[in-house]
Parts: sequence; C-alpha cells; structure tokens
Amino acid sequence: MGALIIGLVAFGIIISGVTAFAQTTLNDALGSSQAIREASETIGVSNRTRIAPVAVCETTLGSDVTFELENTGTESLHSPTDWDLIAVYVTSTGLQVTRLSYSNGTTAAAGEWIIADILAPSGASENVARGIVDPGERVQITAIFATPIWASTSNTISTSTPSGATAEVDISGSNPCGFYLHNSTSTSTADTPGAIDLPATAFYPSQTTLYNYDTNEDAQPGNVIERGGSDENENYTARYQNWQTGALAAGLELQGTVSLNLWAAIANFNTTATGSLTAYLREYNGSSYTEIASTTITEAPWDAGAAGTWIDTTFSFNGLDYTIAQGNQLEIKVIATNAADQDMWIAYDIQSYPSKVQFPLVRDLYAHGEQIKVATSTYYELLELSHDTGYYLHNNPTPPSTSTAAQADLGITLTYPGTATLQDYDSDLDTEAGRTIAKGGSGADETDINQRQNWLSRELTADTLINGNAVVEIWGAAQGFSATSTGELKLFLRDYNGSTYTEVASTSITASAWDSAASGTWVRKAGEIAVSNYTVANGNQLELKITVGDGSSGGMMIAYDTSVYPSALRLPHTSVAKPNGNPTTVSADSGNTVDRVRPTENGGRLLFPLTGYASITDATWDVSYRVWTGDSGDSVADIHADMDVTIRTASGDVRATLGSEVAESSDIAASGWQTKTATFTPTHYDIVDQTDYLQIDLFADVNGNESNPTQLKFRLDDKTVSLTNWTHIENIGFLRN
Repeated sequence: MGALIIGLVAFGIIISGVTAFAQTTLNDALGSSQAIREASETIGVSNRTRIAPVAVCETTLGSDVTFELENTGTESLHSPTDWDLIAVYVTSTGLQVTRLSYSNGTTAAAGEWIIADILAPSGASENVARGIVDPGERVQITAIFATPIWASTSNTISTSTPSGATAEVDISGSNPCGFYLHNSTSTSTADTPGAIDLPATAFYPSQTTLYNYDTNEDAQPGNVIERGGSDENENYTARYQNWQTGALAAGLELQGTVSLNLWAAIANFNTTATGSLTAYLREYNGSSYTEIASTTITEAPWDAGAAGTWIDTTFSFNGLDYTIAQGNQLEIKVIATNAADQDMWIAYDIQSYPSKVQFPLVRDLYAHGEQIKVATSTYYELLELSHDTGYYLHNNPTPPSTSTAAQADLGITLTYPGTATLQDYDSDLDTEAGRTIAKGGSGADETDINQRQNWLSRELTADTLINGNAVVEIWGAAQGFSATSTGELKLFLRDYNGSTYTEVASTSITASAWDSAASGTWVRKAGEIAVSNYTVANGNQLELKITVGDGSSGGMMIAYDTSVYPSALRLPHTSVAKPNGNPTTVSADSGNTVDRVRPTENGGRLLFPLTGYASITDATWDVSYRVWTGDSGDSVADIHADMDVTIRTASGDVRATLGSEVAESSDIAASGWQTKTATFTPTHYDIVDQTDYLQIDLFADVNGNESNPTQLKFRLDDKTVSLTNWTHIENIGFLRN
C-alpha cells in the first residue's frame, strides 16, 4: 500500500512537472508568436513609412531655417517629440553639428524646432495641434540656431522618425531658380572699395552686417550709384554697378518673365525725392556683350511709405525667349537715370536684403499613352520625360551606320536604337563588332580609354530623385565569345555637374561562365545598382561607366545601340524597356462637315499635375503635333490642329481657362505621319491649389473641302521617332513654391 501511495505521489509529481513544462513552453510560444506579430507589424509600418524633402527654389538662411517634408508613404507620421533632427552647418566660426529638440508650441529657442504648419495636398493649412502628418500632407518645420547659418554645400538637416522614415534636407542656400548679388567671392567681413564685375552666385548671402561696398565714394553702408547713367554701355564706374555669374555649366533658358529684386533707396534715405533705376540683363561671352532685356522703374517718391530705409524693388523683364549659351555668363547691370532727383543707394549680399535675379523653371512636357483617372474622367499623361522605360546606350553618331574609333564619352538617350546592325565601335583597337574593354580598370576614376567606357545623359531639365534599384541591362561576351571564360563587369553610376563627378553608387555583374549555354554570341545580363535618396540636380548629367573587373578571365566585349542588342539603364520604378514606348493613336473626324472636334479616345485630353509649382508664367510655348490626315496623293479636307488649355481641379471641375483654340498649326496635307508646330503664350497664372492639373485638349479643326476625308490622327508616345517629333510642348515656364 505504501509503495502504491509513493508511486501515485511520484506520478503526480511527474504529471505536475510535465504540465508546468507544457505551460511554460506554451507561454514561450505565445510570447514568441506575439513578438513575431509585433515585429512584423513594425516592419510593415516601417516599409510603408516614407518622407521626402519638398523641392523649393529659395532656402532663406539666418538664425532660423524653414523647410518642408512630405509624407510620401501610406502611414501617418506622429509623435514629433520622438523625431530626430540633426543639423550640420557652417557659421562664421566654422562647421557646427547640432541635435535639435522638439518644442511643442508656436515658438522655439536656439537648438529647438517646431511644426510651423501642416499642409494638405491642396496646400491649405491643417490642424497643427494634432501633430499628425497624414499621407500626402506636408509638414513645415522651422529650426532655430544660436548663430546665423552661412551658405555652404555642407549644410544639411537629417530627419528620422520612430517608424524608420528618414530624409536629408539641403539647407546649403543654393537656389536653382536664380542668382544672388554679392560683393565678393567670399563672405564680406569688412568695408571695401568699390569694384565692377561683382559676382552673382546661386548661394544665399551669409553676412548679417551690411558693410560699405564703396569706401572710395562715401562712408555709408551699401553702394551708391551716381545719377546720370546713360545706357547699358555706361562705362563711368561711379554711375553703374554690375554683377556677373560664372561661366554657365549648361545653357540657361530665360522664358517669359525674369525678375530682379533689388533693395534700393534715395541717398540719405530721403522719403520725398523721385528715384529712378534702369536694370539690364546681358550675355557675356568673354569678349563682348549682347543685351537680353532692360526695364526702368521711376517712382515719385521712391519711398512712398516714408519708411526711411531700403525698399524691395522688383524689376520685371517680360516676354523673354532667350538662351544663354553654355560657357557664357549672365550679367546684371544697374544705372541711376537722370530722372532721379538724387544719387541712389543699393543694398545686397546680406541676409536682410538678399538682392537677386530670379527666372522661371523651364519644362518640356511629352504626351504619353499611359492613362490616369481624375474624378470620373480618364486622361492621357503629360510627363517631363519622353518615356519611363530608361536610357538606351548609344554610339556616336547614332543610329550607327559604319565603324568608328573608340570614343571616351558616348550618349544615353530615351530613344530606342534605330538600326539592327551592330557596328565596330572601336575600329582603332580591334576588328570585332561592338566595344572591347580591357581587363584591369581601376574603378570610377579610370581614364584609360582601353579600360573603360562612359555614357552621359543630356543635361537634366529637372531635379531627378533616384531611390531604389537602377537596373543596367547589358549585352556582353567574353573575348572571342568564349563559353568557359569568367566575366566581370563593374558598373558605376555618377553625377556630372559640368566639371566634377560624384559617384552615386556601383555594382558588379559576375558570371563564372559568362556564356554558360555556349551560345557563341552576345548574352544579356542585368546588374542592380542600389541607390538611396540621391537627387541629380537640374542641369547636371547622369553617367554610366563600365570597366572590367579583376574577376574576369580577360577583356570583355559589349554590344549596344542596335535593336537586336538594346543595352539600357533603367531608373527605379520604370517599366521593362519596349522598342516603341507605348505608341497611342487618337483620331478625330468631323464627319465631312466644317467643325472643330475632339479625338474619340479620352476626348484627346492630356493632364499634368501642378504639385510643387506656384505659377505658370507668360513664357511662349513651342507646341509640336505628331499628326496624319492621309498618305501621299490622298485628297483630304482643309484641316489643322489646335488645342484648349485649362486648369482642372482634382474633383474634375474647370478652375480656369488659359486659352481656347490656341497653338493653331498650318493646314495638314496628306503626306503620311508628320510633325506640325505652333506657339502659344499664356498670361501669367497663379496656381490656386496644389492638387490642380494643367489640362491640354487636342482638337481637329476642319474649315473647308469637307467633302474630302475629314479625319485627323494624333500620335502620342512613339520612341521610334526623335523627341522633336513627339506630340509635346517645350518651354513651359513654372515658378516653384
């Protein structure tokens, strides 16, 4: 009996132990499961959380700096007290690093930051007190510093949120839309004698003190211009002041209205006298000047508000259609005319009085076959690029028709290769078709033409953000088309500003047997270059550089600029390269009547989002229509193309009409597909809502011989023709927020 009791007790102990172990294991499993779920949720939120700096023209420097971040993800941003803001910046005493603390109020002390506003996608203010930035909204942040920030390319504010969203904000003070007037190439720290040919740069003034810029003329801060200047050729230095940019790294298009903001006053801050200044814009080629435009402002009195201080005066140069050539300089010249009662004073190169010349951003918009839906209607897209399928690698000239010697720098364009035959691109080095690159290149800085090949895009017409994997599709082969040789291509993506290169990122394509299928011909390989939030600035060029790595058995051959071997560079979020893009034809037919009719497909409507822009300027648009009325020899009606231009709201309503029956082409004869051109100059329009769109409606206008066929076709999105033959609009002038 005792043994039985002992056995039962022992059994109970075993059962209890097993139960306890099972419970512990179950709890551990539940805990692990919960941890896994929480980790998954955290990773999911992190993957859906994105922020990006909002592009602006001017970043005002000083003791406070304001910038905007957009929530580009799908999760709301909250808990600003847990955000990290780290500023790296230059002051009068050198480089500084400050971690900024959040201030939950409307004001902040030095070393703090506040949410100044939260803006809906439309641009309207939201409820700042909530401290929540929903997807599509923008948060306006003001940071306060103990010492005024000086302009420098080193200046950044790095921002990160608890959910993992990060952004680096450029607070260098560089303005992509204008030039500031300075007293010297370095920040002024003392009074100086007067000088001509002063610098104008893209960087905001750094100094907070207005010094005397002409100690040889007077003892007053700023600069005095003696009244009596004659014209743009005035050469008496006391009667004019001029500023010049450096040699331009790219051509500068001046379209529509260009403005000069100049802080000026009558001598001794007289509040009753008449003032008069004339400003000139000129192009300088190193030896001679060409006048671009001029304008005069005469005010009686100049200081109408009797402020007794500097007056911010805006000179408008209207109706411009001028391009300053690459390598030349823009000059700003100012004289005081005889209409002024006294000499004139001007202030510049100081944070309080940032005198500057500002010009519109010039954009070209291309009609695409891709469609978008806004409210209840469907539209074709207008985009700033001719297509989103990437850059194709070309030889020079292109399309190639004969062999050429090796060339260090070739082009990459958005145009699909136009020939099927692969030529010898280095006939001075070998007799093989394509391009042979020798093994042993030293990397991104390799200069030996035998060991590298470069391709450069044209100068970009807008800041281009690259965030994700850039894919290089390359057709290659081991020398001699060996089936057993190891191959290694090293790919470098670089940013070129006209004088220096910045490496963006790189990768390698390696194969133990490049032609593993022993095909004995070219083999397509792909390499992914991981890029994180890098912006190639407007006016810069994107470069792809290829060398052969040490892991290769020997030199490598590459093929490109042929429709059979269309090697390409595709940026993130683009589709697979297609030879024709997405060619789309829309047709309008009046039915043998005199009438103005739309195409049937989507009403021939094209749409461009206005997010990020403040105004459409009065720049003259150059419009191209890719059209067809019939083949050569056909009889057709008297027919031309034109368009309506409107502003469309996100709800589908028309907010404003900029033009009706404008950009009228000449009559279109029957001669197959052709390109007809026209122009249109809109009046200046201030954008009301950031969610609005610019809408272009295509029309066919039949005005005679209507008994003949009255059909007009428009072609959108066709990469088999050059960009100049696309349906597109060039030289649209925008002012940015």
